[in-house]
Amino acid sequence: MDTMNRYLRPRAPEIHNATADHRAFTRLLEVIDDLLQTTGAEKELVDAATEKARGKTRFKRSGWLDRLIVLTGFQIRCTILRKLLGRNYRKFSIIVTGNALFQWFLRIGQLEAFCGNLDGKHLSKSSLERYDKIVPAEKLEAIIRAICAKVSKDDWPLINPAFRGPIEVRDIFADCTVLEANIHFPVDWLLLRDAVRSLVSAITVIRQHGLRHRIKNPKNFRAEINGLCMKMTAVGRKKEGKKLKKKVLREMIAVANCVSKHATRYRDILQRDWQARTDLSEAEANQILGKLDAITDKLPIAIKQAKDRIITGKAIPNSEKILSLYENDVHIVFRGKAGADVEFGNTLYIAENRSGMIVDYKLFKDSAPADCDMVRDCVSRMKAAGMKTESITTDRGFSSAGNAQFLEAEHIANHILPKSPAKMRETMEDPKMRSDQKRRAQTEGRIGILKNCFLDSGVSAKGFEHQILEVGWSILTHNLWVLARVAIADEKESSSLEDLENTA
Repeated sequence: MDTMNRYLRPRAPEIHNATADHRAFTRLLEVIDDLLQTTGAEKELVDAATEKARGKTRFKRSGWLDRLIVLTGFQIRCTILRKLLGRNYRKFSIIVTGNALFQWFLRIGQLEAFCGNLDGKHLSKSSLERYDKIVPAEKLEAIIRAICAKVSKDDWPLINPAFRGPIEVRDIFADCTVLEANIHFPVDWLLLRDAVRSLVSAITVIRQHGLRHRIKNPKNFRAEINGLCMKMTAVGRKKEGKKLKKKVLREMIAVANCVSKHATRYRDILQRDWQARTDLSEAEANQILGKLDAITDKLPIAIKQAKDRIITGKAIPNSEKILSLYENDVHIVFRGKAGADVEFGNTLYIAENRSGMIVDYKLFKDSAPADCDMVRDCVSRMKAAGMKTESITTDRGFSSAGNAQFLEAEHIANHILPKSPAKMRETMEDPKMRSDQKRRAQTEGRIGILKNCFLDSGVSAKGFEHQILEVGWSILTHNLWVLARVAIADEKESSSLEDLENTA
């Protein structure tokens, strides 16, 4: 049975006396719902998410595949709708529960028909967080490019009559930004405070589940480190601030080492006795053990870093610095911009078409290469996805002799702004170059829309593997939103033309 049959799909619920904004958003969801099916995105996402389960013979009983497809489709739509609304997990779980329109988009009725009555766990914040991870990052990236390639084909209006023509991807506008990590400013002595807080939190949880060892009230350690942090902040304004800062740091190191020793003992007790003496599951115990191991392994390095920089005044290369105890793949990125001379995070490259659809992207785990080295990879990825590029427009950072030769060999118009002022004035005499450079200014706005509206001003996921998934879901939702707006604009224009013909 085809559970994705769009022709049997009921209409979105109509609200009496709905506002214009509500009617517009309802239409937007209707078009996105149609796009998920006509582009094949929903089917490909479901197939990618259920690939492992399909190979397990123990699940092959009557109707299991239909139930799995419907449940996975519900999970995918939850992530897309949450990104579209810009809500975190907790707020989204609240607003969906009593909203008929959102439940229509999520196909709650179909889900209940196949899987029985829903309980609260399907829309809990923990479940919503797991839904973000059901599709592998590389599959999600490939699906996004496949959608862009499909809507750019000449037969796209035949597949979806809401569009008057294909979406052009021939002219590309690219830029880079920094996806800032969800960390505080990496002050050396604050890393010690972070370590103490995290270790004390884990020790408290272990004690609450019945495992105890000789220790003073763990909360006292937290109060002690907080007091030292306030003292460290205050000594910087005193006459002998440098000397006093060294003294306070030594006190902070003593507290951190003491807590680390207690944490190691509690870790050994938990590993030995969690099954016999606690009510923790194996997954919960491993979560606590992993947290303790991660912090205690990094703490000695953080202490040495603080000693070197504050006590001995030694400079440490950026590649050797610990910027966070919780994020391993954060980098220092020098941007030289007003209000953001230095940023902490990962470089994100995006390329959009004239309509604002993001046709290519890459989030760099390691330190990103120079901007000029990204053009070739972008063209290669787009060509592999079946998209033909005719021109590329970027700022001066992407300019290089190698890129000029490469684009000439690929018969792609080079609208990259030259670094030489004389060469720049010469190229800007070309009307097409001048027009495309004027259009490129909108790419900065596109980056702002993606980061502020769909990524909520940064990534909340922990770990690079989860962050690249969050970026992928945000770009997929953004592209569906852009395509839906194009379709709605085409509808309005067609309707206006029909009205003019009728009145003529």
